[in-house]
Amino acid sequence: MLTSAERVFTGGAPYLQLPVHVIYTLPPALVLRLSEPVHFLPMLKLHDRTGKRAAGFEAAREIVRQRVPDDHVTEFFGATSGEDRVERLIAWSGGYPREIVRLLQTFVAESSLDEPLFKRLLSIAADQYRRTVPESALRWLARVHVEKRLIIDDDTHRATVDLMVQNNVVLRYLNDAEWFDLHPAVREMPALRDEIARFRAEQEKLRAEQEKSGRSGG
Repeated sequence: MLTSAERVFTGGAPYLQLPVHVIYTLPPALVLRLSEPVHFLPMLKLHDRTGKRAAGFEAAREIVRQRVPDDHVTEFFGATSGEDRVERLIAWSGGYPREIVRLLQTFVAESSLDEPLFKRLLSIAADQYRRTVPESALRWLARVHVEKRLIIDDDTHRATVDLMVQNNVVLRYLNDAEWFDLHPAVREMPALRDEIARFRAEQEKLRAEQEKSGRSGG
């Protein structure tokens, strides 16, 4: 599908130019294949690259508020932990607006939402992301999380990158420049957490060796 879409949209997409304003919906992974500029909406930036809470969190909260007004939060999410669960829902979404709305629909459909059910519904949603992650992609995903950039080593590797972006395992954000991170549901996979820890340790060791080499050379 991506190859076909790439052929249609490359070269300025002359066959799609119409005498009216038109908005086309593209697969997210296609953006990585086009040389033409594409205005692609990023995820809501819940946190900046350092992990500090950002303004996108309030924008996400407004998405919830437009569907579940503040005076109904306790009714749908619980009298003692309603607002806390809303914040956890937003954080879990990774700033993906469609996911926020989908989860809201799931939670509101329940007649009673206690903590075990809340966690179970999040776990079910998380499994949909985790099932798309092949073991061979863990090292690359760890590198994306640590370096906050999208790395495409070669054409063979591109298929994995396309799969991860297409399924929103990797999410795109914007500051002055674009950056990438992993969906929280994927980031919490035990095997991936271990791989992230290994990658960070290797990077720290490499930096220490380079600093030592630099001092020795000086």
